[in-house]
Amino acid sequence: MELNCGDWEMQAWNDIPKPEIQPWLDDFVHVPVPNGEKYTQMHERVVNRFHFIAQQTTPAVIVAHGGVLRSIVSHITDTSLKESFDVSVFIMGAW
Repeated sequence: MELNCGDWEMQAWNDIPKPEIQPWLDDFVHVPVPNGEKYTQMHERVVNRFHFIAQQTTPAVIVAHGGVLRSIVSHITDTSLKESFDVSVFIMGAW
């Protein structure tokens, strides 16, 4: 599950008032979305699920949004959460 966007759920980024979104843009890792969650909270949730999947004996594929995938990459590579957004995430299209 991607970041809980709280009050911003289903809104276009351009429709969120700049004074409301700016604190989150300044520190999206530690500042929660209004009535949502911080990226650190999502990261903890994702890493817990990743460990559960990794302990399984059957092969698995993880299909997720970029924030979730970057969170896993951050965990595996010991990269900061902020720096994880410098990582390009492979997006698979219809073949």
